[in-house]
Amino acid sequence: MRSSVERRGLSVRCTKHRSRSAYLFLSVYASRFSLALWRFSNGGTPSSNFGEQSGLSFALRPRVALLVDGDQIGPRALPSIMTSAQRLGDLVVKKIYVTEHQAQDWAPHLASAGIEPILVPRYLGGAKDPVDMQIALDAAELALASQSNISAIAVCSDDSDYVLLMRKLMSWNLSAHLLMTSYTHLNTARARDLAALGINVATYQRKEFIPPKTMATMIFKDGLFEVVDNFPCSGELRYAERADVDHLVATLRSYHYLSVEQARSRRGLLPAIIKFFHVNKLGPLQIHPKNVAIQRAIEVLHTHPEAKWSNDPGSYVYLECCGSSPQPKKRLRNGGEGSYFGRNVRGGGMHLIRVSATLVVDVLTRLRYLTSDGTLSEAMQLFFSRNSKSLKNIGMQTMSDVTASRLHSIFANQEQHQNWKVARSDKQVREKLHSLKILRNVSASEATVKRSMLSYFEQQGRHLPTTMGYVACIDLFVRCLTA
Repeated sequence: MRSSVERRGLSVRCTKHRSRSAYLFLSVYASRFSLALWRFSNGGTPSSNFGEQSGLSFALRPRVALLVDGDQIGPRALPSIMTSAQRLGDLVVKKIYVTEHQAQDWAPHLASAGIEPILVPRYLGGAKDPVDMQIALDAAELALASQSNISAIAVCSDDSDYVLLMRKLMSWNLSAHLLMTSYTHLNTARARDLAALGINVATYQRKEFIPPKTMATMIFKDGLFEVVDNFPCSGELRYAERADVDHLVATLRSYHYLSVEQARSRRGLLPAIIKFFHVNKLGPLQIHPKNVAIQRAIEVLHTHPEAKWSNDPGSYVYLECCGSSPQPKKRLRNGGEGSYFGRNVRGGGMHLIRVSATLVVDVLTRLRYLTSDGTLSEAMQLFFSRNSKSLKNIGMQTMSDVTASRLHSIFANQEQHQNWKVARSDKQVREKLHSLKILRNVSASEATVKRSMLSYFEQQGRHLPTTMGYVACIDLFVRCLTA
């Protein structure tokens, strides 16, 4: 047994030894740190190799667990995901969550990246997404496991439901990252909201972008819209940088082309750009795809940084005439018939209409509800029946609520998305009447088609007034065919 004096002496010697060891340890790392800084200042490799040169990669870079939602992405996005994730730190855990069927597609790509596939079973009758639940469970397990030494968790998904998981991870003193697809206007507003919560948002490309050589597009010029086929494509098809879009939105907001809410959510950006070009007489504008118009507006602002622009007079309405969707087999890629652009083209395109006392008449005429043989009351009824879902969302519940004054206030509202379904097409009616041998020529005039419809209804025992407009007859005939 050592005496108390001997123990104190041993303790002092051990303390001196530990202090000397700590001093040597810090001296070695300080010298490596100085060497790395000297190399960097003399043209050496910057931070990508800094950890290797200084020996401080473990201390400086966080240890990150990457959890990928395989339900939302395909294998082609993997290289971009890994590149974005590696900027967050050292990926010490890499997992992707897939079903058994998806695992077959992913298998050739995972081994080289060192990613562990997690097969998530789906049980009959389940209403929740089991992949989301498994990711949340594994993230919590990694966060609470003392031996994992994880300092950050990155979830690769476009699902905002992970915000709850991110906030819980941060409450456990872990950094939380959400990897989303590269910039979209919806994701910009979402990224801002997530950043306010302390959640870092990184982006990746879903797949390598290969622009087509030509595509169908629409050009806005002198207040008119023109569809152009085989329009040559350019690099402007790529998404703009977020900082540039933020500057564009701030400019449009300062000149009243966007409201505060529109600037925050990025909704109404394309109509605002179109009005901005029209009011300031900036020349032709390609508006499809939308990011081309955004790039063009950004270019104008960069070219004229000191320019003073005209404010939005609030006297123009941007109207989108939405046609029906084709059969799935007829849908095309790159702005074809099945796209949002294609439906608007079939519906009659887009229009920039001046707000005036005849606004309701102008809008219903372009939407094909009001024709020369119809009445305004009849056109408003048809418009409500075709757009009842959208109108109910803004407080117009029944047909009795539809008045010219209320429609005028809706159409003149600069914050209302003016995308409305057009009146029913008469193509199906013409073909049906022709097959019944009531209409001789499918290309007959509207007056002839109307007489044929009245004749058909008389055969069915229904006598319609001859004063009924052509569009109303078409609407009734189509509803009878589909009843």
